[in-house]
Amino acid sequence: MGDFLLDLREPDTRRQGALQAASLLKFSEDTQVQTIERGSFSLVLARVDGFELWGPCEWRSAEENVLIALAGRVALEE
Repeated sequence: MGDFLLDLREPDTRRQGALQAASLLKFSEDTQVQTIERGSFSLVLARVDGFELWGPCEWRSAEENVLIALAGRVALEE
């Protein structure tokens, strides 16, 4: 199961919170933790099934940057 922390506080406070969250979200040896820092937020993601399949996706163009990150499980019909 995945977990996440999305922090919208001031940058200095966010950095400290992201470090602490990354440590606390590592429940076992199999847990992978990834931190994404942007100008307006910090996102800490934790997964036990790896980021290869469901990891964050970034798309950039000249006009905008898009970041998509999923938390929890995605349920799709067959």
